[in-house]
Amino acid sequence: MATQDEIMAQILQLVREGAGAPLTAEVEAALRDRYYDWIANGKKGATITPQKIWDDKEGKGIQQKFREIGKHLAAKKKPHPGKDDCVHSYRAIEMLSDCPHCPDPPPTGI
Repeated sequence: MATQDEIMAQILQLVREGAGAPLTAEVEAALRDRYYDWIANGKKGATITPQKIWDDKEGKGIQQKFREIGKHLAAKKKPHPGKDDCVHSYRAIEMLSDCPHCPDPPPTGI
């Protein structure tokens, strides 16, 4: 099983691949803020964590969602997307997903 840090590095790589460009430090920080704890702890009430299924078929589906976040981020047509762009991208992809493993939505206003 991959470690939390290894999976976080893979998430950054997947978003980078989807974006087709390097990520800014601000975007990387936003992704870490959103997903680092989720990797090991999962969604509230879930019986399985993303870390446990990361290399399974279900985990491969989750990985594809990170590429989609990168594509959404790239579509913003900015030379250097920032934190707000990243938050907008991951929220958009999570809202469209029927994945039972997506992190809990952040509290309103964040």
